[in-house]
Amino acid sequence: MNSFFALSPLLIIVFASLLVLLLDVFLKKENKNYLAYISLISLVICGFICIKFWNKNYSYFNGNLILDNLSLFFIFILALATGFVILLSMKYISFQDVNYGEFYALLLLALSGVAIMLSSSDLLIIFLGLEVLSICSYALAGLKRKDEKSSEAAIKYFLLGSFATAFLVYGLALLYGSSHSTNISSIINFFITESDLSIMALIGLGLVIIGFGFKIAVVPFHMWTPDVYQGAPTPITAFFSVVPKAVGFIVFLRIFTPYWKNALN
Repeated sequence: MNSFFALSPLLIIVFASLLVLLLDVFLKKENKNYLAYISLISLVICGFICIKFWNKNYSYFNGNLILDNLSLFFIFILALATGFVILLSMKYISFQDVNYGEFYALLLLALSGVAIMLSSSDLLIIFLGLEVLSICSYALAGLKRKDEKSSEAAIKYFLLGSFATAFLVYGLALLYGSSHSTNISSIINFFITESDLSIMALIGLGLVIIGFGFKIAVVPFHMWTPDVYQGAPTPITAFFSVVPKAVGFIVFLRIFTPYWKNALN
């Protein structure tokens, strides 16, 4: 089913992040907790939409964005996890040199990148969602501007993230050159039906896995995590330790489950 409502969980989160940034300009410091309440309300609405859309399979952009039960379930779970992070942070950031609006807006925008990744059936859109999540994560890691460890964490995260992006983009280019598509189903069919896979296709697949592994800290590409987790604000460390890992697992599940089903058959 094709409907504009397929984008509503994403649009609500993005709209809430922009509203938080706007209100942050006008609210006095003693009223800044209202920004957390607005963020939480947007997550609750997103959760209700996920429940409402259960078993309906909406799609958008010629099927490149889909809202099936897998994406709905994990958007709901990760929105819940983000809500817990916001609740944990409400008192924490009042004692830290952290901008309230930036903090909550970046968390919501990071979740929007998560929603894009979970709803995508195209590698380029997954890459777009991953970069939205990554850029927000770089900023979140360095929000404590006067803390040297926080700044160091943000710089290390950014440099290694850029390195991983280069691997990922080059791998996507090689995969596209081999399969002539960025659609996940088309690429899977290419690997299943092609009897003589080219070196370019295999290298492309390897580079995509390496780049994605760096982004979500999969072993053995997790060397950056201790420094970043130590330097980032505590609620953000909680966010980093759960959300990107869960997203990586779900994306790998979406990509490789059809392949293994065909391989077993």
